[in-house]
Amino acid sequence: MIRKTVAVIDPTQVGRPLGAVINLEFHRHGNQYRQDFIRKVRKLDAVRQCHVVTGEVTGVMILHMRDMAEYTALCETLFDADDNIVWYRTYIITETLKDEFGPAI
Repeated sequence: MIRKTVAVIDPTQVGRPLGAVINLEFHRHGNQYRQDFIRKVRKLDAVRQCHVVTGEVTGVMILHMRDMAEYTALCETLFDADDNIVWYRTYIITETLKDEFGPAI
């Protein structure tokens, strides 16, 4: 039942104060395209969560970054250089109202 035990650390205290939610859309949805994207995402420390979802977007990501320079570099390498990303939209987090992990028990 327990998948892992973690410490929840305030991102601002470890130099990652810039939070963002990014929605994205894939051009092609085949397994190989997903696996290529997954490999890139898993290497990035700024990406804290990444979910493939149903609906109007293919994926939703939660990121914590040092600054806008890191955000810009990440977008250039992860999205702009990937022909399979049709579009992405970034929402900068201005206030966190609730931040709970795992299901309510």
